[in-house]
Amino acid sequence: MKKLPNWNISQDSARRLSSLLDKATELGIDADAVTEAGLPAWRTLTALQLAADSAEGPKRDRFLARAQDALRALDAKRHGKLLQQFQARLLALQGRGGDDEIAHVTDGELVIPESLQTPAVVSALREAAANAQVPLDRLRVGSTANAVNPATNAPQFADPLANPMEEITVTADRSGFAPQPGDEEMLARLIFSEGADHYAKHPEAFPAIGWSVINRIRAPRFVEANDLQTVIQAKGQFNAVGQKLPGGRASRWDLSAHPEALVGSDKSAYATARETARQLLNGELNDETGGAQYFHSAPETPPSFQNMLGRNAIEPIGPEIGKFKFFRNTRK
Repeated sequence: MKKLPNWNISQDSARRLSSLLDKATELGIDADAVTEAGLPAWRTLTALQLAADSAEGPKRDRFLARAQDALRALDAKRHGKLLQQFQARLLALQGRGGDDEIAHVTDGELVIPESLQTPAVVSALREAAANAQVPLDRLRVGSTANAVNPATNAPQFADPLANPMEEITVTADRSGFAPQPGDEEMLARLIFSEGADHYAKHPEAFPAIGWSVINRIRAPRFVEANDLQTVIQAKGQFNAVGQKLPGGRASRWDLSAHPEALVGSDKSAYATARETARQLLNGELNDETGGAQYFHSAPETPPSFQNMLGRNAIEPIGPEIGKFKFFRNTRK
């Protein structure tokens, strides 16, 4: 439970206040600052949350007016930053037509409403962003990838090329792939599921497995996709994905959906897989495989690999890592 004011209240009330502090974070409000600022801050936060939970119209307007009244009692000298956060949220909630965010933008920038975000437009934007090595979600309102103004806590959309900011992590590989939300978890699950049995002796296999996934994006002979999650989840791409074990036992793919429940060596292996995925997507690890797109760890070459090797569709590529052998397309 979060830090609460030293009031004589029931456990039920304490739970409601703690829940309200959780909502404060979602609204872009510093929860600890609310506790320190006392009753005016709590009244303001309560009214703002009621406004956020209400549809546009007179009811929301009444709650916003109540929040404005409560805000007048807040000490601006002692709690200036919190006051700015409250005022920003008050302005945002006065939007119309579904608008409920405010942001720092630059004269001349284009804002594209959802009605104009056709597949063709989004595809063109994604390609332009990837070519500029800027994650598209960095520019999407409401994304956790947004840069945040430290004074107002509002998202800021200054041109990341003309005005690079420290909080922006630029990640795009040579294929133009720009990571999306959820990619880190999905890639970690794949690395863990395919490599956990070999983790103790060969943790260096984890980056190679990850690169074998990334190298399939936009590559010939693979599912036509510009994103990692489609490649991983495409039918027949990876044995571990959706694997079903005899007797209804949970596979590592199933287990990795709830990493907090992993124990023992699986817990350690998943932690390493998650960190490996993060480093791969942030461009911190070089591809030591030479462009591998396939791998297997079977004692004997599986029939599918024998078939592709026989047709000269793939070629071995080193080095081997433990039992893992890596291959790549011969068609570029």
